[in-house]
Amino acid sequence: MRAQSSLTGGWHHPDWWSGARGDPVWPWLTDEGSLTAKLRKWAGEHLRLVPFLEVRTALDAEEIHLLGSTGSVSGLRREVAFFSDSEPWVFASTVIPDETLDEEPWLVQLGTTPLGDRLFGEKRGQRIRLEIAHVRTGHPLYEAARIQLGRLPPWFWARRSLFRVGHHSLIVQDGFIGSRAPWRVTSIL
Repeated sequence: MRAQSSLTGGWHHPDWWSGARGDPVWPWLTDEGSLTAKLRKWAGEHLRLVPFLEVRTALDAEEIHLLGSTGSVSGLRREVAFFSDSEPWVFASTVIPDETLDEEPWLVQLGTTPLGDRLFGEKRGQRIRLEIAHVRTGHPLYEAARIQLGRLPPWFWARRSLFRVGHHSLIVQDGFIGSRAPWRVTSIL
């Protein structure tokens, strides 16, 4: 594996991860559609979204750079997990800069509504960038998930999407953590 860049936090374009294309999680990482809809297809009525955190926060330098933010240095951080029954399948962290919140106030009223339902179902946003990371202890997404969920696997795959919403952007990071999730199933008997 190549060295992790401090600038990217280990996030790279899918082409960088050419050796991972055979992993069962790969189609989940690179799917251009709604992760919420795909999870719902597999879990059905057993899928539920649990919001953990919604807090005002300072954006870090990498977030400001990725967002191309010209004015916002703060915003809203939202952390949620998708569960199937009692098992967490995906931990998600969303960063919404103030300039996006000012233009799209509905983003602060999501509650238990998955962001994907609004972005894809109501066609309110468009993914304009996708990156993938192999997340371990010490990575900000891993540590956020550990705080909210407790015990985690030693590492997990994650994707980071930049979405255009109106004239501005937001970042969504999805960590694929479920031990019995569909991407862990390699064969069906």
